[in-house]
Amino acid sequence: MAMGGGAETSAPAQPDPRRPNYLELFSDLAYIFAMITLSKELLHNLTWVGLGQVVVLLLPFTLIWALSAWVGDRLDLNKPSVVPLITGTMAGSLLMAGAVPEAYGDQGLLFAVTYLSIHYLSIIHI
Repeated sequence: MAMGGGAETSAPAQPDPRRPNYLELFSDLAYIFAMITLSKELLHNLTWVGLGQVVVLLLPFTLIWALSAWVGDRLDLNKPSVVPLITGTMAGSLLMAGAVPEAYGDQGLLFAVTYLSIHYLSIIHI
């Protein structure tokens, strides 16, 4: 058995199809911002009522994150028609995160309407 050159040659590595898109990674930063905002809110109101309020506000962010992950797996994120959906979801999540400190006050309607709009637009797009 003769070995040719001593070094193995292999085919160039193909990009991993399951590797996340940069837009998808950037949208995850919106959820990191939301978690920071929620934890600050809990820190300012460290009571059982405050914990309950933060858990209730955490649920919409969790559902939107799950919806975003599902859409990211289902659709091709490189298509130009999908980019506005991901960008809009990210912008809506940032808007919701900004409304967290007053979500049980003046910004409650903004929080709720943004949450429902994200779901509505995601379902229409799919």
